[in-house]
Order: sequence, then C-alpha cells, then structure tokens
Amino acid sequence: MRAKPSLIALLALTVAAFGAERQIRDIVPIPLQDGINRVPNATADGRTATIVRAWRENGNAHSYHVHLVLLPQPGETEAGLVAIEDRACGLTDSLADTPFDSERVQRSIRLARARIEGAPAVILIEAILQAGSALSVSEPKPAEIRIYGLESPGIDAGTTRDVFRIIHRDAPAGRFCNADKALEQLLGLPLPADYLGSTRSDGC
Repeated sequence: MRAKPSLIALLALTVAAFGAERQIRDIVPIPLQDGINRVPNATADGRTATIVRAWRENGNAHSYHVHLVLLPQPGETEAGLVAIEDRACGLTDSLADTPFDSERVQRSIRLARARIEGAPAVILIEAILQAGSALSVSEPKPAEIRIYGLESPGIDAGTTRDVFRIIHRDAPAGRFCNADKALEQLLGLPLPADYLGSTRSDGC
C-alpha cells in the first residue's frame, strides 16, 4: 500500500549526502513479518535481499525485534551480511527496534521502496524518540528520523560489499509518545496492522 500524501510525498525530500543534494520520493513501505522476508530487485544489479526479523524475548517490557539484512555475493556466498551505518560505532551488523509495551514504541524500523534521484531503491527508515530529560517513557519526546540507502561500494577494510548508509537525518518539530505515530505524522507511513498505541496524532 502506498503511503498517504505527506510533506515528503508532495514536495520530495532533498537531503545533503556525500556532498551532493539528493531527492527521496515515492516511498512505499515493504511489510515485514517475523522470520524470513524476501525482497526481489533490492539492488541495481537485480539481487534479492533477505531480511531476517527475529523476536528477542526479554521476559519484560524490554523485548525487541532484531533486523538482519543479507544479500548474495556472486562467486562467494548466497548470504553476505549487509552492514548498517551507525554514527556511534561506524557500522553495525543489525538494527533493533524498541517496542516497549507496544503502546509506547520508542524506536520503529521500516523497510521501503523509494526513488532516490529518480532511480528505484530500497531504503531503511528509523524513527527514534529522544529520551533527553524525560523522566518517564510515557512523556512526549522529540523524534529523530533516519533514512538509510542501500549502496554497493564493494569491499574495503572494515566494511561489507553492500551497506546501508545514512542519507537523511532530521529532528523535525513536534513531540511523540510512539515512534510509529511519528512516522505516520512526519512521513505519511501507515501504522502497523498490530498497532496498539493511542489514536491521538502524537500517540500519547
């Protein structure tokens, strides 16, 4: 299902990345289920990506999903790990959400197809509620939005042949109690089918 019209859908998203202005538009979410998910034509050369979405039980409100991205590397392996850029430590092997009690999601992760500078692409979208000085998880917080583009730069020391790089990072105005609501309000992305949070625009 195509995301409903939003600021990004109507005006396009112009971002500064690697010294150049890039546009991201026509964002269409790719549904993910627990287990194995296949995404055909995820790369410019037509390879199929495998997204492993696993539930990490923690016995309390701090369980979470881990997302692992794999791509075949011709002549080497059918399951090459795709690293994900992390401003804190360079590259990470996976991304985890923070659903908390499912009513107050603190970090949400989505996969989508889009167009970057007019070219079809697969992107990862992450919304993170910034704790800051908040005393409680239920308090409204600013949201940081990160969008990662899938690139295939080839192998280099410390990296992988394919990698998700941050191509957009922003902290729009507004405060939210649920990261899924932040994605709905800021990017026009539909709420998950199992959404349990508030129906208010801020998710509070």
